[in-house]
Amino acid sequence: MFVAGGAPKKRRAVPRDWSKVKEQRFVEALTETCNVTLACAAASVSTTSAYKRRKANAAFRNAWREAIGLAYQKLELVLIERALNGTEKIVTKGEGREERMREYSNHIALQLLKMHRETAIEATTDAD
Repeated sequence: MFVAGGAPKKRRAVPRDWSKVKEQRFVEALTETCNVTLACAAASVSTTSAYKRRKANAAFRNAWREAIGLAYQKLELVLIERALNGTEKIVTKGEGREERMREYSNHIALQLLKMHRETAIEATTDAD
């Protein structure tokens, strides 16, 4: 917008505008949660504005992609740890006595085996 005299008038920032701080909060939260809605809440922005920014801003789009990649790697590590070590479960026995035991998810283990089968085969054939 121009004012009489030709100097451009600056628009005041409003709370919904993106800033470096908001972008950083969004990317950090997305890396931790792999959840766009939670990342938007952490950055105090709407999901609509986040998706619009991703579409229009290549640097933001790359940061988003990297955040999802890191979050995925973290999730995969957690699932591998659960498949190998199980999760602790408390079982109540007779007379109200509690006993701790480990529970293992065959479903998670099978999914991980499927995901990494080709890499494991390559690793064993390369070793020969």
